[in-house]
Formats: sequence, structure tokens, C-alpha cells
Amino acid sequence: MVCSFINDKNNDSEKLPLETKNGQLIINTTKLISENKSGISKAVKIVKYDLDNENNHIMVDTENTEQFAIIVAIEIKNLIQNEENINR
Repeated sequence: MVCSFINDKNNDSEKLPLETKNGQLIINTTKLISENKSGISKAVKIVKYDLDNENNHIMVDTENTEQFAIIVAIEIKNLIQNEENINR
């Protein structure tokens, strides 16, 4: 399952870790993922470790100059458990 969350770069731009590269304002994705303010670092921990699958991942797409997207990819085949295992 893949979900994309898209946001305008102009919304709350003072809260985003922005930097200038080649005269263009871009998001520093390393800071965005690692900063506790964004919630992305917490989401990474949830999709990888709480869901117990390190193949799950989160990516940040900043190619669009006006928007950026957070893409969450989760393998769902092992998420569904039978009722007996849930009640243990």
C-alpha cells in the first residue's frame, strides 16, 4: 500500500527546513525526516519497527517546485492476523 501526502511549500514555510540550491529554494529532506517537529521521524519508526517490517519506508519527494510529498509505503500482506493471535 502506498499513500502520498502532498503539501504546498508555501504553507507554513517558516516551519520547513528550507535551503537555497542553485538559486532555488528547496526543502532539506535530511533535516525534515530527522526533526522531531515534523512527525516524519515518528512515522518512520511506526512503519518500520512498530509494524515489524523494515521493507516499509517513507520517502520525501521535493521535485515539484511548489509542493512536496511524503510517500508512505507499507507491505500489508503480514499485517492482518487471525483473531486468535490478536487476543493473546
